[in-house]
Amino acid sequence: LDGYFGETVPILDHYSPGGVVRRINANQHMDLVWAETRKSLGLETKRKVTMLFGAPGAGKGTQAPRVVEALGTPQLSTGDMLRAAVAAGTEVGKRAKEVMGS
Repeated sequence: LDGYFGETVPILDHYSPGGVVRRINANQHMDLVWAETRKSLGLETKRKVTMLFGAPGAGKGTQAPRVVEALGTPQLSTGDMLRAAVAAGTEVGKRAKEVMGS
């Protein structure tokens, strides 16, 4: 998790002062996480981009389909894309494999 936090926290710290980062406590029942997520998304407001960050096992994969359904937007999972690139042996996949393995 040190790698995740080391890479993610600086990004969140950069964008937090602009008011675009919403922090949600994922250490609670998934229905409560969803309630906080719905409130944070302001479902009555159109958003152009929504990003879910979280350590492995935080519940991103559980909450993302709910976000997709509520907002009517597509889901792009960089993790899925990178794993597919690794499996296909693409140049991006080769570089991703090096990083993902560390």
